[in-house]
Amino acid sequence: MPFVGTCEKYRGKGMLQKLLTALESALCFLKVENLVIPSVPELVPMWKEKYSFSPISNSSMKDLIFTNTLMFPTAVRLQKSLALQPTDPTDADDDKLNRVALPDLNLAPPEDDLN
Repeated sequence: MPFVGTCEKYRGKGMLQKLLTALESALCFLKVENLVIPSVPELVPMWKEKYSFSPISNSSMKDLIFTNTLMFPTAVRLQKSLALQPTDPTDADDDKLNRVALPDLNLAPPEDDLN
């Protein structure tokens, strides 16, 4: 996901957050544990502060060395853990996990956003 763009009339309305929530929910459903993205150095603070990404760990970097991934020369790899945590210690034995609801991506933007 090296490039994300939003139509000008929808900027600042949380569209990227909705996209990331949908992607993370789908990846959690597929039991993906970590999301790794490339970022231009200038946007690293945004990814870290707004979307809870962090610099990639050394152990993850060692694993990625042997993986075919798209990278640009100055890109910085960031990661976000998608592993689900038990709601409380008593639920850990029952495998009851927090689940993120999948948003309905088929909804049209509100009418006031179209003007």
